[in-house]
Amino acid sequence: MQDYLNESIPEAIGSPKAMLIVDDVDILKNGHDSVGVKRQYAGSLGHIASCHSSLANRETALQQ
Repeated sequence: MQDYLNESIPEAIGSPKAMLIVDDVDILKNGHDSVGVKRQYAGSLGHIASCHSSLANRETALQQ
């Protein structure tokens, strides 16, 4: 599956004029009342914490 994604994604969304940036986002949460919060590895924090984890996607134009 990884090989397929590595081959198909650049063809589907690639452009010599732009770049897609995907970054993980971790939002630290305290308490037990937030929906979807669980103890999990938070890459931006570098350890296991109670947090929401998601992906941020953005496209940026390349300078010429």
